[in-house]
Amino acid sequence: DVKNVLSRYTIDVIANCAFGLETDSLLNKESKFYEVGVESFNVKFGLLLKMFVYSAFPIFSKIYFCDFQDEKIKNFVTGVIRSTIEYREKHNISRLDFLDQLIKLRQTQRILKEETKDGPKNSGYEEKEGLTIEEITAETYLFFTAGYETTANTIMFCLYELACNSRIQDKVSWEVEEVLHRYDGDINYEALLEMTYMDQVISETLRRYPVFSQLSRECTHEYKFPNSRLEIDKDVGIVIPVYSLHHDPKYFPDPYTFDPDRFSPENCRNRHPYVYLPFGEGPRMCIGMRFGIMKIKMALATLIGNYQISLTPDTDVPLQFKSNSFTTLPSKPLMLVFTRRHTQAL
Repeated sequence: DVKNVLSRYTIDVIANCAFGLETDSLLNKESKFYEVGVESFNVKFGLLLKMFVYSAFPIFSKIYFCDFQDEKIKNFVTGVIRSTIEYREKHNISRLDFLDQLIKLRQTQRILKEETKDGPKNSGYEEKEGLTIEEITAETYLFFTAGYETTANTIMFCLYELACNSRIQDKVSWEVEEVLHRYDGDINYEALLEMTYMDQVISETLRRYPVFSQLSRECTHEYKFPNSRLEIDKDVGIVIPVYSLHHDPKYFPDPYTFDPDRFSPENCRNRHPYVYLPFGEGPRMCIGMRFGIMKIKMALATLIGNYQISLTPDTDVPLQFKSNSFTTLPSKPLMLVFTRRHTQAL
């Protein structure tokens, strides 16, 4: 079950980068972090009903507070963060991770007020009260949930497509071997940056299998479409059909064929930038995009550098998808075969 292994990998990476903790979910089958990660994406009828009501009737969000998260999950995450913060402050421990930066903001926060279009009167630094434990918890929990399921799913679909397309897999394997040879087998940041064909493979995977099939936004001001009578009023909710855009033959010919060359530099230049939206776009695009891509490339370089990936007789081709999931998921566990390569890149 590829998803199980990849989910444990992403949880270990995030727990280390966000909390500074060694969770070892890959080997520890009873990992509490893994249980929390899985539970946080379980879709329950009550949650779906609340989300539907609040999206259909936004006025409720201004009148009633609705908590969309499970109480046990919140208590676990809050407990971990509180104990970690207390331990670090007691022993004067500083670690280069996400939580350490938030702890520093808790102690003292400097807000840079940028110049606004009204003039420079608000520019400069201003001392402000530091973050509360609740704010730190919210930021860290968002980091945890946003980076867990999304990354694992993308790696899973990427491995599936490489198993279906041996020529593409061989090309990725050759690139990994060639780059790592120059770095003495060390998978570091600089080496990953040089794996440009792998970038194209990941981009094509995100086109075929966007993490979310649609994006929701709110119109910030009245807008009239050029050469049209269509108008959108301020505060109106908008749904952007990401999956449909990614599979529109007008922008991506033969859209159900897996072709990484769609994302060669020349092809990207000739395509409208807003028809490819795996991370959103503009000021509200995913801030963890680069971190997520690095996690994906690290996993792919390790796996493709050491194993040949192939399908099992029971693997669905093409894949069927779940209809009751927040994210894009296959309808049944995805099984793949990993055969160790005779010559390994690392």
